[in-house]
Amino acid sequence: MVSPFCKLAEFMETIFENIENERLTIEEWNLLCITYKNVIRACNASWYIISSSQAKGRES
Repeated sequence: MVSPFCKLAEFMETIFENIENERLTIEEWNLLCITYKNVIRACNASWYIISSSQAKGRES
């Protein structure tokens, strides 16, 4: 299952590929910030789960 944040990140990527020396609109900037925050949060959560699993494995 693809998370909605991955889809949003792909959408934002296409926006940036099509921009040529233009400034982002406020809406585009907000989408970028939200996407970045959520992708980073998901990565951190995944890292935490993996780290916890490895730590439990070492204790056993």
